[in-house]
Amino acid sequence: MTTLWTTDESATSNVEVVDGLTDRQRPVLELAVEAGYFERPRHTNTGELADALDISRATFTQHLRAARRTVFVAEVHR
Repeated sequence: MTTLWTTDESATSNVEVVDGLTDRQRPVLELAVEAGYFERPRHTNTGELADALDISRATFTQHLRAARRTVFVAEVHR
């Protein structure tokens, strides 16, 4: 096994993007990624994810949409 260390600036930029998320957006986005929400076919739906966080589906969707917007805007300006 070999370890490769890099100074890839894109990794640092990704950390900055995540830092731009609110305390509610971060766990929503992390759960969506971990649960396979962005996979095709989807492995889960927003209702199930919202239940896991004990929030309404509408609230979950709102936080997810805002988190995606933050990530996309940061990526465009990179």
